[in-house]
Amino acid sequence: MDDLIVGMRSEAIGSESRAGAANVLFGNAAGGISPTDAFWLHQDTEGIPGVVAASDHFGWTVGALDTDGDGRVKPLVGAPGNASGTVTVLTLSPGTLESATALAEDDLGWSAGTHGAAFGITLPP
Repeated sequence: MDDLIVGMRSEAIGSESRAGAANVLFGNAAGGISPTDAFWLHQDTEGIPGVVAASDHFGWTVGALDTDGDGRVKPLVGAPGNASGTVTVLTLSPGTLESATALAEDDLGWSAGTHGAAFGITLPP
C-alpha cells in the first residue's frame, strides 16, 4: 500500500503566516488513499520539533526515503525558512505519530548555512 504526503508550505497556523503544514494520507488494501486516520501536522503538533513561526514554510517540499535502512520509507518534510532550513523525518502509522526528528545541516556534520540557506528546499520524491 502506498501512502501520500502533501505539503502546504504557505499555510497560516494561528496568526503566523506562511508557517506551513503537511498532511499524510495512508493507502488502503483496495489500492487507494483514504482520509481515515490521516495525520495533519505542523510545528505546533505535539511530537513535532520546533515552533510555528512566520515564513518557516514547513511543507515547502515533501518526500519519502528509507533513512535508516529498516525497509520502511519515512515521510520527509522540508522547512527551508526555519532558520537556515530543516528537514523533519517522520515515522507514522495511520493516525499515530511514532517519532519526528528535525535535522539541520549542522546535525549532519555539515557546515551550518546562514539564514536563507534554504536547507530542505529540495527532497527526494
